[in-house]
Amino acid sequence: MEFKSIKNINIKQYLNNPIAIYISILFILMVGFYSFKQLNYINQYNYKIGDVVKENIEAKVPFEWIDKKKSQKKVEEKIKDAPDIYILEDTLYESKKTYLLEDIKRVNNVLSNSNIDSDEKIQRITTIWRNFTNIKELNLKDSISELSETEMNTIAQIAVEILKKIYKIGIINQSFLIENSNKNILIKRESDDKKIDAKKMILEENLDERLKNLIGNYLEGESKYKILIFYILKNYISTNLKYSEKLTEQYKDTIREKQTYVTKNINKNEIIARKGQIIDQSIYNKLNKMVSELVKIKILNIIGFIAFLIIIFIILYSFIKKYFKFEDSSKYKIFLLITIIYFLIIVLFSNFQNTELFYILPFMAFIMTNYFLIGFNFSILSILLYLNIYFFYSPDSKFLIFYLILSLYFLINKHKLKKRNPKLKTILYFIAFTFISILVINTLFYGNDAGNIFSVFTWFLYSVINISLSLVTAYVLIYLFERYYNITTDINLTELLNWDNPLLKKLMNVASGTYRHSVIVSEISEEAANEIEADSILAKVGGLYHDIGKIKRSNYFIENQLLGPNKHDSLLPIMSVRIIKNHVDEGVKIAQKYGLANKLADIIKEHHGTSLIKFFYRKAKKESKEEIDEKFFRYNGPKPTSKESAIIFLADKVEAVARVLIDSPFHHLKERIDKIFKESIEDGQLDNSNLTLKELDKIKLSFIEYFKSNLHKRIEYPEEIK
Repeated sequence: MEFKSIKNINIKQYLNNPIAIYISILFILMVGFYSFKQLNYINQYNYKIGDVVKENIEAKVPFEWIDKKKSQKKVEEKIKDAPDIYILEDTLYESKKTYLLEDIKRVNNVLSNSNIDSDEKIQRITTIWRNFTNIKELNLKDSISELSETEMNTIAQIAVEILKKIYKIGIINQSFLIENSNKNILIKRESDDKKIDAKKMILEENLDERLKNLIGNYLEGESKYKILIFYILKNYISTNLKYSEKLTEQYKDTIREKQTYVTKNINKNEIIARKGQIIDQSIYNKLNKMVSELVKIKILNIIGFIAFLIIIFIILYSFIKKYFKFEDSSKYKIFLLITIIYFLIIVLFSNFQNTELFYILPFMAFIMTNYFLIGFNFSILSILLYLNIYFFYSPDSKFLIFYLILSLYFLINKHKLKKRNPKLKTILYFIAFTFISILVINTLFYGNDAGNIFSVFTWFLYSVINISLSLVTAYVLIYLFERYYNITTDINLTELLNWDNPLLKKLMNVASGTYRHSVIVSEISEEAANEIEADSILAKVGGLYHDIGKIKRSNYFIENQLLGPNKHDSLLPIMSVRIIKNHVDEGVKIAQKYGLANKLADIIKEHHGTSLIKFFYRKAKKESKEEIDEKFFRYNGPKPTSKESAIIFLADKVEAVARVLIDSPFHHLKERIDKIFKESIEDGQLDNSNLTLKELDKIKLSFIEYFKSNLHKRIEYPEEIK
């Protein structure tokens, strides 16, 4: 888009341009209103401690208020309740294991010494394992002195495994549990810092029984070995729970470092101070916090809003100046009004605490309205503009992707929404697409749990509300603007194609011949419009309604005169011409009465242009001896001013000729079609339609192909198979 043209804008031309003035006034009103709203209530909170509140003070923005005294008290309570941390020294096993293996080695050395007798061996072993001297149920001489080194090593391996298990579980005193029953204690494993449940540890009082059970799991039927290993292990097992002052203090320091403040969420419109209340330190702090939040937010909002609005208005002005005629101001006004409505709704939604409600914002409704009322270019521009407005005013940007995807989906499927009562299937598809979009955005981009049934149901509900609200809002806005500005849209044109339309029924009942003529004109006009990429729906509807003026005095038109004499036989040519020409004016009146759009009224008015009514002109020249002025035998016009109007102008003539030549060889019809196009060009009837010669050739070929396939003669079947 080019912006250099803005530099050359003449101030006088700008002030004389109603659209430019309208934009300027809108800009001033929007900035002024927004600024006043943002700054109006900041200065009214200038209170001091000891002042009396004159009126109830409500929070104008939500904010958090910190109670420092309660915060400190809360920290002290947490520190007081902090647990004493004990360490389970499971690594103590390693040192005990070392002692055990060294002692086993010493015992092996004693047993392998052949220079000493059995009694000496027993005496030396008891110096290593002192508790052996008091073991009554174990005959050391029989149990140990005769053991081989291999057997002792086997005993050592079993003892090491059991020792490892014992220290991993942990040994604790019953007295420790009793003393700390009312205290908050935390036991951690030394090796991996995991928390340990004291109830799962081995009580020292139950150690013997637990030890015997573990030994029994390794040895079956070897009672002397069981007793031997039991008493060996008793030398290497002790409680392995130790208080850690260092970890306990570190835990308390962590509480201090991660101090959580006692805060209160003050909601918007919540009363901070009531009338007659004295401002104390607490209220004063709340007011200061609210004002500081207001100042930061509001000033930035105002500056950003002004800058943003200037850029947007420059883009809009340049876009309209380049792609649209300023004389056609109604559509531009509509676009601005839709933008204002959208802006107000965004402001409304921004005031809600729950940002998830933006899922039901009918964003697509405004894109639909711009598309059907103004056109594709403006729908694209509105997507970019409205996404920027949303980004500027909403705190959560995650909906940008959602709105963009939904708008693009509409543009792809826009043809399915051309009726005010779209098919249920179409609505369900839109709801399903919306639901899938919300689901994907929340799960892939924001990590929300799609397995949560409540969340999925909520997203589905948002989808239903969004599409319902979007369609209702769009169709209401489109209907209101259509009526107020008398705009032609695909939606109201599609409605006019309904065969139950009262005007079509009246044409069918009152002027059946004209109705059949109009249906064919409608068909060939639509095909021709498609060939040159004109508005095929407008051409189709225009062809269907172009002759509605013939409802009045329908029997004066040849296609409706089934029986009896021609009513024009008894009339002067000039009177017949007045009746014939009058059907154009009557058609425009009927169009206005039934609320048909301006484009259709223009087609009705232009479908004969200023062409000559040849039959009555020639009749008048034949019957009159005086000079006949041709202008009295021409339609009042104007000439077709659009491609669609020109197509109907030509289709009307071609269909009439085709009806007359239905039984003639097809090349006769083709020659007459060529003649119609040639005479229309020479008569200047198509000068204002912007049709090129290439487009005229395509239109003519379209007409020829239509009648070639629809006016062929039926095959005569033999009598016996009829």
